[in-house]
Amino acid sequence: MSDILEINSIDLNARGVSRYNNKVVFVDGALPGEKVVVDIVRKTKKYDLAVLKQIVTQSNFRKEPLCKHFGTCGGCIMQHIDPKSQVSMKQRILEDNLFHLGKINPDFILQAIYGLDWQYRCRAKFSVKLGSKKSFVSIGFLERRSLFVTDINYCPILHNDISKLISPLREVISQLSISRNIFNIEVSIGDNSVIHLSICTSNQLSYTDKSLLLKFEKEYNTKCWIQRGKNQELYQISNNDRELYYSLPEFGFLMHFNVNDFTQINHSVNRIMVSRVLSLLDIKPSDVILDLFCGLGNFTLPLATKARKVIGIDINNDLIVRASNIATFYKLDKIISFKVVNLFEIEMNWFSKLEIFDILLLDPPRDGAFSIVKSLSVCKKKFLPRRIVYVSCNPSTLSRDVNVLVYECGYTLKCAGVINMFTHTGHVESITVLEL
Repeated sequence: MSDILEINSIDLNARGVSRYNNKVVFVDGALPGEKVVVDIVRKTKKYDLAVLKQIVTQSNFRKEPLCKHFGTCGGCIMQHIDPKSQVSMKQRILEDNLFHLGKINPDFILQAIYGLDWQYRCRAKFSVKLGSKKSFVSIGFLERRSLFVTDINYCPILHNDISKLISPLREVISQLSISRNIFNIEVSIGDNSVIHLSICTSNQLSYTDKSLLLKFEKEYNTKCWIQRGKNQELYQISNNDRELYYSLPEFGFLMHFNVNDFTQINHSVNRIMVSRVLSLLDIKPSDVILDLFCGLGNFTLPLATKARKVIGIDINNDLIVRASNIATFYKLDKIISFKVVNLFEIEMNWFSKLEIFDILLLDPPRDGAFSIVKSLSVCKKKFLPRRIVYVSCNPSTLSRDVNVLVYECGYTLKCAGVINMFTHTGHVESITVLEL
């Protein structure tokens, strides 16, 4: 039997949220402000799941999706929402998490950082599946809540040069002897339009395989790598000098990286984000800055143009090595020092072993920085940094960590705002500023 619900909000999975019989109901495809007819398909003690049958009253936010794979492909779940409205909804999600999980509201909301609505994504991981007939290879993204691959020829959020590579990539993969043993293909494009591909497989290339990939490299201005073995090491197919880099033109840096390195997928928004973060840090020339989860040095190098000293720390040794090389190339090695530390397992007294620093920048993965903020909570106030800027990709772990910084360390939550790094997806990136 169908029910009629009014949708009040939206969650991180772009599901409409309603209440029915004193229980939360999640409705795929429904938007805030809509009245919808639904069928309840799953009931639990805390919530119900429903499927959308009919829209009785349609939201002004609703928009016709551009991609024909919308609803099947698991990549974009918000294409049916106007892009500006997506940002407003993500801002609401951020504020709700800070209030309900962090038990705090920011003093004011930062203006959101916007980018392109389409063709913004400079990095992706394609799933690969060989059909029953060896000549047919599916390349694309996993379907929603499924292990099936949505076979695509074009993706409107990918950089256009990556999209144009999908069909020829499918053709060359179908000819390889290892095609049945390819799990995925990571692809990255640099600001110089060079594309690198990392083919993850359990098999070695044959001579013919290598010849085919060398021809592909030459024809499509790419560089191919094979990722295999227990440690998933990368092996290059050729010694061609097509290097990847993204630029930070405000600071004059070219950031060279490898195809499997973590870098921001949206280069244009990343440039705006770096500039915004540096302005929010309020850096003085005499400052010592600690940059945790620094990776390739995306923030570390720009920080070194403003501060007396910057310490960059990350768990990934390969990234730290590359970051150090970039710093040396730009003659910043006397200002920057890099260290490899597992920041998820630091001791409570870890900060007492460091030199006193003035500002802290946090840019953790989705798990957040709980061990960091708990370690800060046992520091004497005179040793705490005067300002913390927290760049987050997960509102729930951010809110958990902010709760500790406010109620155990004594910080004030000055401001917070979203970064629309991933348009049309449910990912909520944000910047939060805390002050003593």
